[in-house]
Amino acid sequence: MFASAPIFSRSPIPHGQGIQILSHPRRAGIYFDPNHCGNVKVSSPFFYRMSNGIRITVRPVYLRDQSDPAAQHYVFAYFVRVENVSDRPAQLLSRRWLIHDDVGEDTEVVGDGVVGEQPLIPPSRVHEYQSFCVLKSGEGYMEGQYFFVRATGDGEGERFSAEIPRFTLSATGSPSFPS
Repeated sequence: MFASAPIFSRSPIPHGQGIQILSHPRRAGIYFDPNHCGNVKVSSPFFYRMSNGIRITVRPVYLRDQSDPAAQHYVFAYFVRVENVSDRPAQLLSRRWLIHDDVGEDTEVVGDGVVGEQPLIPPSRVHEYQSFCVLKSGEGYMEGQYFFVRATGDGEGERFSAEIPRFTLSATGSPSFPS
């Protein structure tokens, strides 16, 4: 299962170096430790989860140049890859994000599609997009669900959800990138 996860970096990762496989149900995936990859450059960790024939992969990054810690303004970008690993097309209709800020604030964001689109994703194809969020602290996490409809033979369509993995937002624990 883990070996088939998409990798955003095109750099080859030497076998066994800088890779940690975790099986915790809320944080399952492959995490890269840039401190143990030798001369291989890995841009940032990614998190993934597969459910109902959809694999969701997220790679968060801290945007230091857009952030102002003194004003409690921490900006994080996240890159999302939605892969249809089923044998039928699926259309992403809506989303639900749960955003936790370590200052104790929890926010729920519900809306249609992703970044203004409701993509139809054929089997073995992907849809990728990027977005951002702003926290008041330098630490937090996001998770949620995408809601889809999949074509059925009766023309009704099967509605289902795919879990978005919990991913960490950390100004200190992840690479920071200029904007």
